[in-house]
Amino acid sequence: MTIRSVLIMRSAGGSPVALGGHGYATESARAALDQAVNSVGLTGIISYTSAENRRSQAVMRRFGLVRRPLLDFFQGIEGGRTWNGLVQAVGD
Repeated sequence: MTIRSVLIMRSAGGSPVALGGHGYATESARAALDQAVNSVGLTGIISYTSAENRRSQAVMRRFGLVRRPLLDFFQGIEGGRTWNGLVQAVGD
C-alpha cells in the first residue's frame, strides 16, 4: 500500500454525555472520509479507538471498517496504566 496522505481525526474524549447519540461523530466521520477518498484519493483507511469506546467502534462499522486485531496495540499512559488501541481498516 502506498500512503498518499494521512488523515487524523480525534474525538473529543471526555465530552459531556449530552452530546452523544445525536450523530455528530457519524456526520463528521462521513465528511472526513468523503474528503479523504474523493478529494485526496486515499484508497486505504485505518482507524483506532480504545477497547472501551463502543460508540466510536459502531461509527467505524457504519462506514465499512473491519476489525484488524493483528494491528491492535498497547500504549503506556500516565499512572503506569496501559491503553489498548483497537484497529479497524478498509481498503488495501
